[in-house]
Amino acid sequence: MLCSITEASHHLGYRSRAQLYRMKQDGWLDDYIQIIDGKTYLRMDAHRGKPTLARHIMGIIDWRCSNTIIDFDPKKYLKDEAERLKSQPKS
Repeated sequence: MLCSITEASHHLGYRSRAQLYRMKQDGWLDDYIQIIDGKTYLRMDAHRGKPTLARHIMGIIDWRCSNTIIDFDPKKYLKDEAERLKSQPKS
């Protein structure tokens, strides 16, 4: 699953994109970046032996009680969204 930096910050529970841009600038997200048509996307799922983006970020940041990262699992998110859409009445 690919997300823009804005979408990724929302799924991970950040109030701002600034922290993700800082991590990108410092090279911490290089294994998760994919550029399509000049736009930067972050790969949210586990790939090539790497953990999910959420787990990777949890491993590189200092833990603070005021700064919790949501352990976003793209497969579970997509499954839940499919169930939600399936349960909506058809118009």
